[in-house]
Amino acid sequence: MLLQTPGDLLPGVDPDDLDPEDLEFVVEQAFDRYFETGGLFGEVEAAARLLDRVAEPVSTRWRA
Repeated sequence: MLLQTPGDLLPGVDPDDLDPEDLEFVVEQAFDRYFETGGLFGEVEAAARLLDRVAEPVSTRWRA
């Protein structure tokens, strides 16, 4: 799965060609994004904020 993700996020980049530090950065970013938006993980307050965003109309849901 990880080897498919960089191709989607970084077209034309082969994960095998990344320096170990760059690969670690990509993995950390992917985990952080998943942890923040992929489920109800972490503190109750963070999960409540995510639920509030999901309850918003789609047109305004993911604005910063």
